[in-house]
Amino acid sequence: MNKSIGLLLLSALAVSTLPALAGDMIVTKSQVVRFSDLNLATDDGAATLYKRIRAAARQVCDGADERFGYSEYRKCFNKAVDDAVAKVNRPTLHLVHEGSKPPHIG
Repeated sequence: MNKSIGLLLLSALAVSTLPALAGDMIVTKSQVVRFSDLNLATDDGAATLYKRIRAAARQVCDGADERFGYSEYRKCFNKAVDDAVAKVNRPTLHLVHEGSKPPHIG
C-alpha cells in the first residue's frame, strides 16, 4: 500500500444465533486506522500500526461480550485484527502479528 494512502478500514461482524435472542442478529461496526505517518518497513512502524489495529478492534468489538459472551468478543477481536493485517499486507506487520499469537500446541 502506498504510504500516502495510509488508511485502513477495520470492520467486524458479529453473528449470533442464541435462542435467547429474538431471531438472528447481525451487528457490524467499523473504525478507520490511519498509518500514513508510519514507515511499515521498520519494526517500530509495524509495531505501532499493530497497536492501532488492536485498539480499533477493541472499539469495533466493544459490547460483543455483553451481547453474546466473551468467546464471541474474542472471535470478533481476532477476526478484525487478522483481516486488518491481511488487508495491509506488509511482511513486517505479519511478523508482529504472528509474534503476538500464543504458540500452537498439538
